[in-house]
Amino acid sequence: MLSDRTAAPWLGQSVLTLDFLPYILGQLKPKANSALNEKVLRLFIFGYASFFAMWAICEIAILIIACQNNALSIVHFQRGVGLTDFIHFYTAGQIASSANSVNSFNWQDQKYFFDKIVGQKFDFDFETQYSPVVYLIMVPFTKIPINQAHLLWDFLTTILSGFGLFYLARELGYLKKPITPVIILAILASEMTWINWAQGQIMLLYLGLTSLYIVGLFRHRNYVIGGIALAFLSIKPQYVFFLLSAPIAWRRYRLLTVAFIVELIIFLYCANIFSLQSLIAYPNFLHQCEIASSQVHAEAMVCIRSVLCIFFSKVLAYQISWNLYIIVLALSGLVTFYILREFKERRNIFIWAISFNILTSLLFSPHAHKHDLILLGIPALLILPSLEKKTDCLPVFKYIFFVLPLISWLFFFLGRPFLSYELGAFLWIFLTSILLVCTMAQIKSYLLIETIDDNVRSCLPSAADEGHNKVRNAKGSFYRLRALLIR
Repeated sequence: MLSDRTAAPWLGQSVLTLDFLPYILGQLKPKANSALNEKVLRLFIFGYASFFAMWAICEIAILIIACQNNALSIVHFQRGVGLTDFIHFYTAGQIASSANSVNSFNWQDQKYFFDKIVGQKFDFDFETQYSPVVYLIMVPFTKIPINQAHLLWDFLTTILSGFGLFYLARELGYLKKPITPVIILAILASEMTWINWAQGQIMLLYLGLTSLYIVGLFRHRNYVIGGIALAFLSIKPQYVFFLLSAPIAWRRYRLLTVAFIVELIIFLYCANIFSLQSLIAYPNFLHQCEIASSQVHAEAMVCIRSVLCIFFSKVLAYQISWNLYIIVLALSGLVTFYILREFKERRNIFIWAISFNILTSLLFSPHAHKHDLILLGIPALLILPSLEKKTDCLPVFKYIFFVLPLISWLFFFLGRPFLSYELGAFLWIFLTSILLVCTMAQIKSYLLIETIDDNVRSCLPSAADEGHNKVRNAKGSFYRLRALLIR
């Protein structure tokens, strides 16, 4: 039996337990780098960083030129001539700052303010279905013209996201690693960032808040920052629920207390602005928008909902996606709670568990568009700098993450002449699924190693003098087994 497994280690291993992946995909692992290869690698990293920095500067220049021509908030960059998403945010801020704020979640009132801002009437449905917190955040931006407000919004959210990623890398001790600036620049120069800029979306804000929340979760002393960030992450509840199991498992009660107090203050302030009755009616308003609005393009979403739209009606696909979301949320929450509670303060386990939660939330969210995929930058920043040369991480996982920005622009340029929006969404779902499966396989591998390590440590203090050799031999066998699995 031993000889069979040595010749073909994947024989007899279950597909469901993902034991075969580290061996089969591990064959892609490159050979050890020589001194020459190290220099080539550093030159490659420098060139990669320069390319992304240049591309980011070009994107900023394009946005400034568009703003000067008053075209920024009027041209929809993904579906031809139309309106950007920032119109919705700006309209929300106008309603929240008006005397009619109690009717903020009324379609007719939203359309009235929208027509007033644009200066002409469009014959299509218009609704601003974003969280009430977004309404309040956008109030200061309504004091200036919409195009200038759009550019200011892009600038501030980019600064926040860059600061959050930098702070997260600093707290994890990644700043001295040459790959870290490449990852941050790659995130900011990806197509997802461009969509967030062009559309004036909120996902750059969400990226920064998520980074700060993870910092507060990882470092006890930063619980105030983490709690405030967690409270504001409620603007996208389909993602924040996946992040709640980690602080409960690690007993970050101070962080949760700060988040609860800030969330309570936000709720009371929103109730004062919009009225308690409007806040209670908001979930039903959101539900009606998802079902009946022509502005919700479910078939182009980068989550499981777009796949369900192939086999079912849009309404039924929406209902099934919510049921799947609740089931997956419960299962992933239990798994994350068990892993983090069983292996306390283990950095590797923490990094992969958080990445698992983010990837799961993106794939099984009932509402996720391409600009939401900017959150893939969090697992990339958590995982790639933590990998050593002799790691058992699946190489396909590293390759996908490292070239993800290039893949995003490839899909962008091929999208109009060759790929439909639906096919592009399926490709992103496929890539996210690969990353999720590889993450699950890596967590399983780490759990096996950590369990054996714990068993070895527990044997050492209680072993008799004459049994020490047996323990050392057993430990040596374990490391040989781990080397075999890694290979």
